[in-house]
Amino acid sequence: PDTLDDPLLPPTLGSVLDQLVDADGVELTLVRADVSDPVFTSNGRLRWDRTDVASGVESKIVTDDVLWTVDWDGNRAASRPAPALEVADGGSGSALNWADVFDWPLTSNQWSELRSSEPVQIMRGQVASLQYSYRCETRYGWVKVEANVDPGSQFLRSLELKAEQHATLPGFATIGRLEVRTRNAAFNEDLFIVGDTLTADGRIGK
Repeated sequence: PDTLDDPLLPPTLGSVLDQLVDADGVELTLVRADVSDPVFTSNGRLRWDRTDVASGVESKIVTDDVLWTVDWDGNRAASRPAPALEVADGGSGSALNWADVFDWPLTSNQWSELRSSEPVQIMRGQVASLQYSYRCETRYGWVKVEANVDPGSQFLRSLELKAEQHATLPGFATIGRLEVRTRNAAFNEDLFIVGDTLTADGRIGK
């Protein structure tokens, strides 16, 4: 994860996102169009329960550097290496590429640029916030990304992607909005376990 040489400086967005994934028991909501899906992160692991697929519920689970896509109704799972970016300039190792996990239309380079963005401090009513903004051209046309972070804890409050112009997406239509709902939640470890075994054709064993 990203580290800061000067603890008094505000963190890059990448540092904020890494802190969230590494935290113990965080529950989020991912809003896409009219669909709201639960997302869970804990100690470097992530799970997204996607509810808009034809098969019912599909989960994406990141654990031990592997991204699993699980069709629970069909009792099948597929895996690939978890999408990661090399961390440079103040960091070490690698960082999870959220854009790949959540099917957001940003390239790896664009997500890396977003991670390096720095905030401005704003007031939302009576509440102070660190606001991160980034704009890039994607398959949806120009997309604006905005993240809001608590300046005291430096913990994410929300992250939103909006399309400015697209034939099927009205101006500034939301592509995805992540909102932190709960911190320090006690999760069942089974949330991040796919199964004890997999058959040759991808069926989940017990």
